[in-house]
Amino acid sequence: MDVQLSRVNEHIQDFIHKLIEVNEWAFHTAHVVKHTPEETIEPPVITMGHVLRCFGNDEHADVELAATPAKGPHSCGTLRTTLDDVVQFYLGKSGLQLYFTPSVEIWYWVNRGVNHNAVKLVTFDRIGLIFSNGRHRGIRNIIMSDNRIDLRLSDETNDVVSLYVVN
Repeated sequence: MDVQLSRVNEHIQDFIHKLIEVNEWAFHTAHVVKHTPEETIEPPVITMGHVLRCFGNDEHADVELAATPAKGPHSCGTLRTTLDDVVQFYLGKSGLQLYFTPSVEIWYWVNRGVNHNAVKLVTFDRIGLIFSNGRHRGIRNIIMSDNRIDLRLSDETNDVVSLYVVN
């Protein structure tokens, strides 16, 4: 099933840049600030809004995610938060709903490109889909790029729901 999302590619890149900022803060800026105590530079904050806007939704935009930076080029960072309720909404104009459980934990890998960046999120099935027939499926991985978001439901090659970004 293919779903079209409109005007979200800038939000996807904004989210990815926030993840890059977290990594740069931990491995560069924090060390610089440590040696210049008169400077106070706040670490970057990532909110649920950064994630939800990638899917065309603005609810719970102010809930902060605790972000742990990736430790190296092949390691992952984490995003964690606890929500008051399940977040559930329709994707674009489809009958497909995306939901986040109240206990959100996501591992992330950022791929920095020359012009564009991408991110792979491992969701531990805490994020899922509800199909129009009421069937639930957990999402194993989310892969975001400029023009597409792939929701991988299992390790099988064709078990993917693709969301196409249309501007």
